Amino acid sequence: MVAAACQQQPAASSPTPTPIAAAAATPTVAATRSGPLNVRDFGAKGDGATDDFAAFNAAIDAAIAKGPGTTLSVPAGRYLMAKATSLNGQGTTTKAAAGIDAATQGGYPIKTHALVRSANGLTITGEPGAIVVARDATAAAIWLDRCVDTTVRQLAFDYDPLPFTQGTITAVNAAAQTFDWKLDTGYQAPNEGFLGTVWASGAGDGFGLAYTPSGGLKFTVGRGDAALFLSAVTPVSAGVFRGKCRHTLGDLSTGDRFVLPARPPGSGSCFTLKLSRGCRIDAVTCTAHRWSRSARRTPTRSRSAAV
Repeated sequence: MVAAACQQQPAASSPTPTPIAAAAATPTVAATRSGPLNVRDFGAKGDGATDDFAAFNAAIDAAIAKGPGTTLSVPAGRYLMAKATSLNGQGTTTKAAAGIDAATQGGYPIKTHALVRSANGLTITGEPGAIVVARDATAAAIWLDRCVDTTVRQLAFDYDPLPFTQGTITAVNAAAQTFDWKLDTGYQAPNEGFLGTVWASGAGDGFGLAYTPSGGLKFTVGRGDAALFLSAVTPVSAGVFRGKCRHTLGDLSTGDRFVLPARPPGSGSCFTLKLSRGCRIDAVTCTAHRWSRSARRTPTRSRSAAV
């Protein structure tokens, strides 16, 4: 299995929490039409308060059922997804020769807010300002499973709460392999809320990413790559935290930017493709990372890609 991960970049502005409405909308039957389908026809509100989980996924299912060449349109708005789908994907078996199983892949877990499954020739396209807001930081925002020639275009995916926090490095102790960083205003402390739960359980014992003050990813930290592999993150003073690394710090400097992801292992990424081929991610924004050019994934039956 091959995975390609999309690195998290520091956000330019503070996150804005989104309230959840007391009751989720009930999907309605879409009007019959020969042209593109629209998620609004299935009851999606895009108002940032209504839970659009059921309506959005119903629209995807209807678009898949309509067949190759179908376009599903997502108008401008904030589509809150307060729930996530959890199920097992079907495993695969490859044959070395007739009657001989060379390798068997068991079922795999799927956890996602929007599920695109067994689509063929489907295009999901967002109008400017169309944002899907995922509420479960342990789940993908959208998952393409066993799809062919399927495109997701011009959509933004955000998380609330965010699956990361960030700040500015204020001190570096090369001998102790530690560095201090000050939390950016508006971002969750790593020992609070969802982030605190993950790190307290040991699941967050992983890595952070360092950036130059101008936002460029630094590749000479973390044993020659971009990751700072951490064994602990502890509070130092109000809004200041200390990261303990498992390795030398390379050219890490004060003033550098620091991003701390906090996804539990195996939780996937914002955008996941599994056992799909000929699929395209075009002008998609994942939380604070912009894919400004088309990204084409053509995995074989035994490969997957995560963004």
